[in-house]
Amino acid sequence: MQLSAPGSLTDFTTNEQRSAWSDQLSTEINDAIAGINKCTAAAQYVNPALVDVSAFQRSPIHWVGFPNSLYAQFNTKQQAYATADAPSVVDNGKLTGGRTSQDEYLEWYIHRDQQGNIRAVDFTTETQRYWEFLYAADPELAAATYSKVLGMQVNSGDISTPDNTYDPYNKFNTTNGIVHLVQQFNTLGAELDIAVQSTLPRLDGDNNVTNDVVSCKHCSSADPLGDAGRNSDPTIAQMVNAVAATGCYLTIPDPVGLYIQALDSSGWTMPAGVTLADCWKVTRGTPAVRATFTVPSGTQLSDFSIGGIPITYAGQIAEKISVFLTAAYGPQGAVPLPPARPCSGQAEGGVPAKRTSRRMTK
Repeated sequence: MQLSAPGSLTDFTTNEQRSAWSDQLSTEINDAIAGINKCTAAAQYVNPALVDVSAFQRSPIHWVGFPNSLYAQFNTKQQAYATADAPSVVDNGKLTGGRTSQDEYLEWYIHRDQQGNIRAVDFTTETQRYWEFLYAADPELAAATYSKVLGMQVNSGDISTPDNTYDPYNKFNTTNGIVHLVQQFNTLGAELDIAVQSTLPRLDGDNNVTNDVVSCKHCSSADPLGDAGRNSDPTIAQMVNAVAATGCYLTIPDPVGLYIQALDSSGWTMPAGVTLADCWKVTRGTPAVRATFTVPSGTQLSDFSIGGIPITYAGQIAEKISVFLTAAYGPQGAVPLPPARPCSGQAEGGVPAKRTSRRMTK
């Protein structure tokens, strides 16, 4: 089957673009599957472009969108929020600021008024890979789609480098807005790699089968499967591994991507006459890849509270957003399981194994 754009987006204008995107995504999936070939005779992960998975059961795997890693770095939540909310700075092609710490496949941009008050926050789960493809297919189409997403005029030269390649750190995606993810580990390739690698059965230090595999040695390198300090990686790895242990075929079905699941409204107190539906709007994708929280006219963000604590940071909203991918799996016992491999790459004493640049190239 032809794979769709993430969120079933309709940005493409020609059948050639749709087909080329499907081919590129299918190749990336096949590459991820090839990464475990030396560790198993029969891969349980399948490519939905090549295998009919329409009858597979589906289950969302979700996690909190605020970076869990920041809690470990600071003494207070306020310090973590402030770090995540710090403005982006691009200097000589290098990005610094809050976006570099937003590593749960959810990133955001804050709109402030002249007094510095937060008036709106845009959230996205769109990957850089998709926008690189869109620009390569048609720079003018990429610019027009930027304009549509942001509600302002963007030209192709605004989002390109001096040598006419796509610039993910352009101002409309960093200092002046947000369109897609740029944090170095928030990649489509990372999502696929963790899901595929996590299908392999593993043994812990006591030689018992375990599904706590996020820090286990990667099949094709000494790297860990993911980062144990995040919300996302351990959740994806553990749930995929547990399902794979039943001997089923499984995959991330079409549309392959990372999505905004919901904004949790529990514990919220809002200004009189205001509902959460007045503020929270999904603006792109089905499932959602983009949403905006807007502070209504006549109110301030601090007029809202969660658990009795006034909201003064966008990170407090991100803390209530769930991000997800969908797992699809077939009947149990369809695939003979390979022998369980030692989790030889697992960090000792519960300390996450070091992340490497392996995932930066995805």
